[in-house]
Amino acid sequence: MNEAKPQPRATVEPRFRSRDVTALLLLPLGGFIYLVGWAAGVALLWTSDRWTTTEKWLGTLVLPFGLLPILMLGSFAGRVCRGTPAPGQTGCTGAYFPGWFDIPVLAALIAAQFLVLAYLIKNARPNRSLRDQPVAR
Repeated sequence: MNEAKPQPRATVEPRFRSRDVTALLLLPLGGFIYLVGWAAGVALLWTSDRWTTTEKWLGTLVLPFGLLPILMLGSFAGRVCRGTPAPGQTGCTGAYFPGWFDIPVLAALIAAQFLVLAYLIKNARPNRSLRDQPVAR
C-alpha cells in the first residue's frame, strides 16, 4: 500500500504588511507629527524587505519630511511692504516669486511626493532587499 504523503502548503507572504502600509503613510504625512512621524516612516522603510536599496533611497530623499515643507514653502513666500516707499523704491523686502511661478512649483513638488509613493507601492514585493546582498560562496 503506497500512500502519498501530504505536501506542505507553501505559505505566500502578503504583499503589504501593516508596517509597510504605516511606512507608506508616514513618508508623506509624518512631517505633520512633529517630524518624528516622518523619521519613523523612514526607519520602517529601511528595515523592510519589500524594497531595494535604491527604492529606499528614493523614498528617503525625494522631499524629506513629506508634504510639510511644501506647505511651509507656500506660506513663507511673499513680500513684506510697509509704509509709503520713497520715489524710485518699491518699499518691499523679502523673498518674492511671481504668481505664475508659485503654483507650478508647488504642484510639481506635491506630484513628486505622490509619484514616489506610487512607485514604492507598485514595486513592493517580499524579500526584494535580499537581492541587494552579495552572494556568499
